[in-house]
Amino acid sequence: MNSLVSIIIPTYNRAHLIKETIESVCLQTYCNWECIIVDDGSTDETLNVIKEYEVKNKKIKIYSRPTTKKKGANSCRNYGVENCLGDYLLFLDSDDILKEDCLETRLGVFEKFPSLDFAVFSMGLIKNNRFENYKYPDLTDASREKLIGLFITGPLPWNMTRPLWKKNFFLTQTGFNEELDMFDDDEFNLRVVYDFNVKFKFIESTDCFYRIYEENSLKYKDEVFIEKLFKSHLELLKTLNQLFNSNEKIKFKKELQQNFLGIMNGFLLDTRLSKREYKLNILFFYRNFRSSLPFNFFLGLKYFALQYPLEKKGSYRINKFLDSKINYFIEKC
Repeated sequence: MNSLVSIIIPTYNRAHLIKETIESVCLQTYCNWECIIVDDGSTDETLNVIKEYEVKNKKIKIYSRPTTKKKGANSCRNYGVENCLGDYLLFLDSDDILKEDCLETRLGVFEKFPSLDFAVFSMGLIKNNRFENYKYPDLTDASREKLIGLFITGPLPWNMTRPLWKKNFFLTQTGFNEELDMFDDDEFNLRVVYDFNVKFKFIESTDCFYRIYEENSLKYKDEVFIEKLFKSHLELLKTLNQLFNSNEKIKFKKELQQNFLGIMNGFLLDTRLSKREYKLNILFFYRNFRSSLPFNFFLGLKYFALQYPLEKKGSYRINKFLDSKINYFIEKC
């Protein structure tokens, strides 16, 4: 097989990490690839770093996200697809690493199973500069319903880097949702597996690595991040509402309630919370998804509690009590 593989990397302020990512692409044992790097308006040295590689290697192509496109990784991925020439697509985050035989291994699977639309491979971890394998649940024989449920509740069956896609199949989808700052893996892959006719396969071969570092965990304490989290979650709910008919909303009622409560957990008492975004999520869920009576009562109390600032007498106790019930509802719903 001599198919061209397009590796698409969105990046923003990754000057300190992206060198390793690009090096892992350049070291591939399979040589027929192109690397499309789309910068999302970096303000550090990222552009200078990646341009050095573009000069050295003609297979590396640098683009900047057009100002007409919304800022975000999904816009960059879509723009990368528009400008790529490959027969296959691999979406690589700018802090992840590919094993040297990643492309060779993945294309070997498609050579053996040519009818596949995409294949999903295992991903290891990088902790403190150490590479570790990670044991995933065996989803080889998982039903479509099982996978949909996992994309709603977690743990995710796969993230963005683990699949290799046939470009022709990918173009039949509507691309990545550019309104999302988060939940991009969940939303896109939910739309994919919702299709009864899609053909894919799990391969137990670790050929890429996800980096765990402090910068990733600190973002959860940022006010802007929290607001983006709730806006993106509302977009995810909108996708689920469009995908599911009334019977499917009942079938996945437990998973939908778990998803909703899981994302709300721990934020009501956070002073950085945008209560407007929180309310919009509650109202959309209440209006569009079937829930149990206790769950709807709980939503009503949560919404009621949001009307009062925490400094008002009794508000803190009410909010704390409601938050203490979240895990109970997650287990019982």
